[in-house]
Amino acid sequence: MTAAPKRTLRREVLEPAAKHDDPYRRAATLLWKIESTHVFEDANKRTAWAVTENYLRENGIEPSPDDELVERVVRRAGLFDVAELAAWFETGEIDESRLPEH
Repeated sequence: MTAAPKRTLRREVLEPAAKHDDPYRRAATLLWKIESTHVFEDANKRTAWAVTENYLRENGIEPSPDDELVERVVRRAGLFDVAELAAWFETGEIDESRLPEH
């Protein structure tokens, strides 16, 4: 990774996530920001989920076991705000009516 993407990643993703003490909100910020900032040329959604899933597990939080739901949410994370994604990580519930079927 070159210097410019590293700075972008730090400024646009890591620093905003670090502002949150709540691990659910921090994880949601990681997911939302990596996806929406397009730090990488390709695979931003996959990278966003891999980073978020790893962060959750490192903090003793099991991500949703529903792989299909995870895929649908990650694909459309921009339909939700950070608070809604944080609530999903904490409760396992999200408004699925806002997600496309497949």
